[in-house]
Amino acid sequence: PTPSSGSLAETGFLPFKNVFNPMKESLRIQFTLTAGDSSLIVFDRTGNLIRNLDKGNGTLVLWDGRNNSGSIVASGTYIVVLKQWDKAIKRKVAVVK
Repeated sequence: PTPSSGSLAETGFLPFKNVFNPMKESLRIQFTLTAGDSSLIVFDRTGNLIRNLDKGNGTLVLWDGRNNSGSIVASGTYIVVLKQWDKAIKRKVAVVK
């Protein structure tokens, strides 16, 4: 698909807590989209894929602090990436236990 005018320029994360404990809570990630499919992906600090959270037109995603295999991730800093077409918006998230 081709991006519509203003697509990712008007797309972005709504404020969300960027420190959380996966043993007690889930991280509620909200974002706005103007049009088109998107993906929300979590990476570790070295760029390794941790979790694919959403693909589609969602605006609210919960991350339980688990990787794609279902294991709870280690404490540390992770990068949440919202992608739409060839654009991306990144936010850091700290996981503490």
